[in-house]
Amino acid sequence: MKDFNYFYPTDVTLAHDAECQAGAKAAQFGKKALIHFDGDFLEANGVLPRVRQSLKDAGVEYYELGGVRPNPRVTLMRKGVEICKENDVDVVIAIGGGSTMDSAKGICMGAANPDKDILDFAVPFSCEKSLPMIAIPTMSGTGSEVSICAMVCDDLAEPEVKYGILSFAIMPNATLVNPELQYTLPPRQVASGCMDIISHTMTAYFTDTKNVYFSDRLGEIIMETVMKFAPMALETPDNYDVRAQIAACAMEAIVYMVSYDRDSREVSHTIENPFTVMHMLPHGTSLAVITPALMKYTYKRDVERFAQFATRVMGVTPDTQDLEWTAREGIARFENFIRDRLHLPVRMSEVVTRDNKDVAGTTDIDALIENIKASRGFPLNPGSVYELSEDDVRAIYELAK
Repeated sequence: MKDFNYFYPTDVTLAHDAECQAGAKAAQFGKKALIHFDGDFLEANGVLPRVRQSLKDAGVEYYELGGVRPNPRVTLMRKGVEICKENDVDVVIAIGGGSTMDSAKGICMGAANPDKDILDFAVPFSCEKSLPMIAIPTMSGTGSEVSICAMVCDDLAEPEVKYGILSFAIMPNATLVNPELQYTLPPRQVASGCMDIISHTMTAYFTDTKNVYFSDRLGEIIMETVMKFAPMALETPDNYDVRAQIAACAMEAIVYMVSYDRDSREVSHTIENPFTVMHMLPHGTSLAVITPALMKYTYKRDVERFAQFATRVMGVTPDTQDLEWTAREGIARFENFIRDRLHLPVRMSEVVTRDNKDVAGTTDIDALIENIKASRGFPLNPGSVYELSEDDVRAIYELAK
């Protein structure tokens, strides 16, 4: 176990009508707010009207900026920064999924640092101040409502490049979670969100840090809980308790209770991001394709840990004489869960885009590799048993085809 400091400043409320507390929370930070959101459906389902009324009741003036798309664009964030600067906005309220919350974080960084561009903060932990932010998530998955992370797409680059920004300054000050807001999500989004939660947990779980039994168990129960309740959410979408379980897991998977005492080896998101941007896919859909391939490629580097995952999470009866079989069986069962219970693709050739285009045979692996070079560079996870070279990542992409 590593020495650690655990820091969790976000004020989290999970409750019926939690979004109606937005005004009272915003008033703690000032008198002007920017409401940042994605789709018009938030008007139709009453969420935006309820947030607006809450702000009016609290005496908070507000401005609005919609139009967030998956893989949030830095150009829209820059528009938000200008709105904040021109109107002396005190707090940004994000209503939507992970992309909306990440976009709001970009706006908060840019508004609080007028001498810098948002992309300047692609250097990890280089942002030291940010506007206050309130998150109202409408789906569970990324955990952006409580995290130090934001994904930002430079949509002016050719091809687009997706950057990950890390800073404690961008953790939301308050998060208002109403599981009812997720009842009408399309099944593919629900499944993709659940895949993202599992992937975040795996990021910490597959580590070469020893003596981490307690946090291993935390990670295992998060994965088990999501794998139990995700199919139920697809079958009974208006079950509040099911949605609440998944919402809680989304936050716990990303707030470092599962990673505070270890080295986290994040590569699945780095490898899937270029594929996501290339085909404009839901984040979790790309993870469903990349994660099994990554596991198949790396399991021999720490067979005991993969066998532990197989036994504790996937219910494999271990073969103590053949831990490699145990590990492989766990990976196979997990891949089957993704395909058969989440109904997500597990190969690039199975992916269909949002506009119903088949991506089979259209993925340029060289372009994926170049995107990683531009956004992060190789090797990934240097110095770890999970270190991956350019050739390693190329082989993972080939396994995922």
